[in-house]
Amino acid sequence: MKKSIFSFDNYRIYLNQALDELSPPRGARSRLAHHLGCQTAFVSQVLAGKVDFSLEHAVKIGPFLNLTGPESHFLMLLIHYGRAGSKALKDYYRAQIAEIQERRSRVEERIEVRSELSFEDQAIYYDGWHYAAIHVALS
Repeated sequence: MKKSIFSFDNYRIYLNQALDELSPPRGARSRLAHHLGCQTAFVSQVLAGKVDFSLEHAVKIGPFLNLTGPESHFLMLLIHYGRAGSKALKDYYRAQIAEIQERRSRVEERIEVRSELSFEDQAIYYDGWHYAAIHVALS
């Protein structure tokens, strides 16, 4: 099962997993390198931890992996965190990452919670006796 990007603290580990899950997985690093306009060897060095992607590369990775807006933003934070050169900057990005991960752990943040039914849903609910019977039985 594919893990969500929000469960990762390291962009290299996430990218290695995401590239392994692409269809077809063979040649995924090469396709990413072509998409980024760089050499495959550079992508391999980044994923091995020897160098980092530039921020220009980072912006292009989200569309390549079909990430949503929030997922792309989180990936950018992970890359910023990986590129940070001082402890203060690492702490700054780490706090932002932790805040997003904590928010994403709450179910209410991921789904739309409505406190009342729409008029259409109310009409369906009150139209049949069986909905009220189920409601009373569960209460």
